[in-house]
Amino acid sequence: MPRSGGATAGRSRRSSKGACHRDTLTVKAFAQIRGGKIADAQRTVAQLREEAKKWPDNNWLQTDVEMLSDEVAALAAKDRKAGAALLAKCPPDNFTWKLAFLRQMEKDGDKAGAEQLARTSSGGRSGTSVTRWSLA
Repeated sequence: MPRSGGATAGRSRRSSKGACHRDTLTVKAFAQIRGGKIADAQRTVAQLREEAKKWPDNNWLQTDVEMLSDEVAALAAKDRKAGAALLAKCPPDNFTWKLAFLRQMEKDGDKAGAEQLARTSSGGRSGTSVTRWSLA
């Protein structure tokens, strides 16, 4: 008995596997950035960039790759002010990046910046979104 979905199901599985691989690389890059492992983060972002070439119409992925690349370059240059420029590029609904910025602000002792980011990311709702995941 043939499987339901046929060729469409095969494409769907490949697409899901690709998305999982990209997500894993993204999380790995965030962890390497957070840990200050510049060379490892550069390699991971290069892998993610190659993967992103397969999905040129995925704007979310293209933005993530660009921002991760900029973040690694800033880390390598020890540019602590690059966060503001990256935050300006951040899509309003990108929770992953906002959480990363919030954690970095808290680590740097920028309490006012962290509170402002948490407030704007929660859409004015107390205890939601980024505010719930704060390290404070």
